[in-house]
Amino acid sequence: MQRGSGRGSVQSAGLVVQAGVEGVGDANGDTYLWNWVTGKRTGTLTDPDGMGVQALAFSPDGTVLAVGDADASAYLWNWAAHTVTRTLHAAQETHGVSSVAFSRNGTEFAAGDHAGSMFVWHL
Repeated sequence: MQRGSGRGSVQSAGLVVQAGVEGVGDANGDTYLWNWVTGKRTGTLTDPDGMGVQALAFSPDGTVLAVGDADASAYLWNWAAHTVTRTLHAAQETHGVSSVAFSRNGTEFAAGDHAGSMFVWHL
């Protein structure tokens, strides 16, 4: 099954198997939510700063979607409600977020940037 927007290159993707949700982030700053069982798009999350999506990951319980963008911001989304619940900034705003991850229990969040730095937050 093909996913994407047709608007920009796909930068990242992630799954929540329990909910049947797939997130696909593109270079234009949009993250598209898909029902991976039916193949239908169920929503779009737009980067608040309009920056390209560089990385994304779902929390272990599947309720939060972390999206890292090109201006060194990471947004934690309640993807079901389509709302940002928290904004995290890496110290070097000149380097985009290249990776994001949650700890196994979901209490810590990490983001890495293109300069080789890693930032960790307790949630």
